[in-house]
Amino acid sequence: MFLIVNGGWSSWTSGACNATSCGTGQKSRSRYCNNPLKANGGADCQGEKDELIACVRSECAEQQSGNTPLVVGTVIGILVIVILILILVIYAKRRWYKSKKETDYNITDMTKVKSHVYGKIHVNHAYQNEQQSAEVEVFITENVSETFVDILKREMK
Repeated sequence: MFLIVNGGWSSWTSGACNATSCGTGQKSRSRYCNNPLKANGGADCQGEKDELIACVRSECAEQQSGNTPLVVGTVIGILVIVILILILVIYAKRRWYKSKKETDYNITDMTKVKSHVYGKIHVNHAYQNEQQSAEVEVFITENVSETFVDILKREMK
């Protein structure tokens, strides 16, 4: 007498996930009809021998936008321009302020007045530019001696 034995499936083999580096992919696995083997005219195993199943290798990091370097470069460029403008404004203000500290008193853009005091005599020289003199104004608070005339002649030259 022979005992009829139907075939049975083994456990599934573990295959590797074929996702490249992260994310979902597929995994192939197999099983065999050998637990037990069929014998004496027993039936074959029912179902598929091979199977593909979905798998996840690992979670993918969020992909960065391709225009991030462009945004960073634009922001840095704008900051550099703003800093240069600030430096130019500060330089211009300092230069303008320094030019206003002249000892001459500016009346207009073309006329400068220089004041001199000789004892109690005040002399104001008005110049159109540095090359030529326009007028001399004298205020006398005491009697003028002959030496003052010499001073005036020297100043008029």
